[in-house]
Amino acid sequence: MGSRLSQSLPALALCVFTYKIPGRYSKILLFVVLHAYATKWSGWESLMGITETWAGYLGLFLARQASYLRKVNRPKRIILIRHGESEGNVDKSLYSRIPDNKMRLSKEGKNQAVRAAKQLQKIVHNESVIYYVSPYTRTRQTQQILSEWVGGHQAPCIEEARLREQDFGNFQDPDQMKISMRDRADFGRFYYRFMNGESGADVYDRMSSFFSTLFRHTDSVQREKFDNYIIVSHGLTMRLFLMRYLKWSVEQFEQVHNPDNCEIWVMEKHSNNGRYELKSDIRYGNYEECGGGVPKDMRCVGDVSRRQSRDLTHIASTMKFRKENGHATLASISEAKIPTMPRQISCP
Repeated sequence: MGSRLSQSLPALALCVFTYKIPGRYSKILLFVVLHAYATKWSGWESLMGITETWAGYLGLFLARQASYLRKVNRPKRIILIRHGESEGNVDKSLYSRIPDNKMRLSKEGKNQAVRAAKQLQKIVHNESVIYYVSPYTRTRQTQQILSEWVGGHQAPCIEEARLREQDFGNFQDPDQMKISMRDRADFGRFYYRFMNGESGADVYDRMSSFFSTLFRHTDSVQREKFDNYIIVSHGLTMRLFLMRYLKWSVEQFEQVHNPDNCEIWVMEKHSNNGRYELKSDIRYGNYEECGGGVPKDMRCVGDVSRRQSRDLTHIASTMKFRKENGHATLASISEAKIPTMPRQISCP
């Protein structure tokens, strides 16, 4: 009896100690001690073994809490903006003698950037902003005009090479480009690779790499926080950015229309889970007939799993089983179409 009591004293002392610790985690420690005492108590070895087990659970819980808090503390919005009209948009022959990255804004392109800045003002108001911009001349010019109206020239601006335009080759022969564009329409925008250039899939890979950098920046406790991340880039880059984040299939991506010059796409954060939802109406498919932009189930990353769950539930409800030798065996399934699951891509 005495030895039993002497073995219980450390547990009782720890109970008193953990009870005095402020905060909710003290209750977890108290539970660990009481659990150890109640399950075949055999001294300090038992206490340490059980404590280590529960410490593992506690560590996992804290890691998940930290991940959740990082997502919740992310910026309110991620805003994508295409550059203004460039000289190359007006005269395609210029690409045969001026590098794509050096193409400047036209006069109308500068006016478009001013109009976009006024529209952007109404979205962010006086909130803090940071710019990410493609290093091409036309995107940097667009960003400079935007910053005169939103954020000021003191607003941080990070040039990011992975946001550059799809590489169509070096100097571009106008006649050859017409042939390539026709071939791309037949082959598919995502997979077609231009001679000496890139495919859409290559740009998609760049976006995946950029995502790691972007969210490492937003989640870092050592970096200044901003309410809005404004990304000034190119039409295809914007579509592939959304494809990557919202987990669109290749078929869905190819139904999304290219944005106009200085068109603004806004993604807003859900306060409850830290994920972003597409708020802008983006032209999709035959939008004149279907009456609008991207379907609702393509606007939020969470909708993909919910849609799959509904489809799988429907399939399960059509299955019929028979009993053979005490085991249930699938007898038949209805002719209902089994949905094709999109690729599962980890999303930050």
